[in-house]
Amino acid sequence: MSTVDDYASGRVLEGVKKTEQMIDDFNRTKDSKIRNALKEKSKDSERYHFLADMTELEALIRNAKKVAIGPRVCLEIHQDCKQPMDSVFLDELAGALVSVGKARKATKKEASLLLKKGLENGYPHIVTIVSGRPLELCNTCNECCVLWKREKLGIKCIRK
Repeated sequence: MSTVDDYASGRVLEGVKKTEQMIDDFNRTKDSKIRNALKEKSKDSERYHFLADMTELEALIRNAKKVAIGPRVCLEIHQDCKQPMDSVFLDELAGALVSVGKARKATKKEASLLLKKGLENGYPHIVTIVSGRPLELCNTCNECCVLWKREKLGIKCIRK
């Protein structure tokens, strides 16, 4: 499980980059060893990532003490992505990302509207458990997201 510090320090992004490289290598070579390594790397992912509907998202936002909005973690890798640009971060993750300039403070209403717009446009939302709590509400792109890419390879990593 990733921690707040992993997000603030950039370690999460480095992990995403490594996984993206493995996926690219597998797609290029179809090497079963790479697929097995991806599967092993993903074995606990379903415990930490789940799809959420607007009711669940609004409850998480309503119960949060801090809210921030910032770029999806994967956007540094996929700068050409035209899908939703921002995610919502809650509580200590929100505070940490604001303090390192990776997000900005937001109101609960602003966060809810951002996610609602994403759902209206057909973008699924994945909630990520960070430091043991649901703190990242991602406005996902099913083309760029490393989780969706693994799912497309038949590697389960999102609880539905």
